[in-house]
Amino acid sequence: MKNMLLLSSSKYKNTGYLEHTLPWLQNFLADYRSKTIAFVPYAGVSRTFDEYEKTVQMHFLI
Repeated sequence: MKNMLLLSSSKYKNTGYLEHTLPWLQNFLADYRSKTIAFVPYAGVSRTFDEYEKTVQMHFLI
């Protein structure tokens, strides 16, 4: 069975990137340490894929 965590926004009010989602992310990702996961960006139309990827990598310490 595949599990998915869908988030509709990476920012909320004055929070940083994905900051408001940390409790959900930590809980969801706890079982996936040392495993490959997929991150599917969407609605990031103001930046390139490489820019989006760099932002994600910085926050997930990849």
